[in-house]
Amino acid sequence: MKHLLLILISFLLLSSPVIGQETLPVSGGKGVTLYEWETSSGKVWKYFGDNKIHTKYEGEVENGVPNGLGIMFYPDGNKFVGEWENGEFSRGTYYYKDGTIEYKVVNVKTIKQ
Repeated sequence: MKHLLLILISFLLLSSPVIGQETLPVSGGKGVTLYEWETSSGKVWKYFGDNKIHTKYEGEVENGVPNGLGIMFYPDGNKFVGEWENGEFSRGTYYYKDGTIEYKVVNVKTIKQ
């Protein structure tokens, strides 16, 4: 009985987003929301922020950074729709607020439209 309890507690701890790895898929427009913060040592991702001043990401997350499919919303109304690898754009399309395309990213290379 003690072994079963120990296994159950271990499973719960390892599956927890605080201790285990967090990977949540985008589903029906929902997913994990992260905010990009500028710090003296560079950019960091946090689970809280203000849409008026922080860039907001909604989508798949791994190890606390965008990884997979998602959408980046900028305070000025522009957005980037596509894929991320370890917190960086890897491929997708950057749209102006009015829906026109500014550029595309393919294999981490920017292609101006």
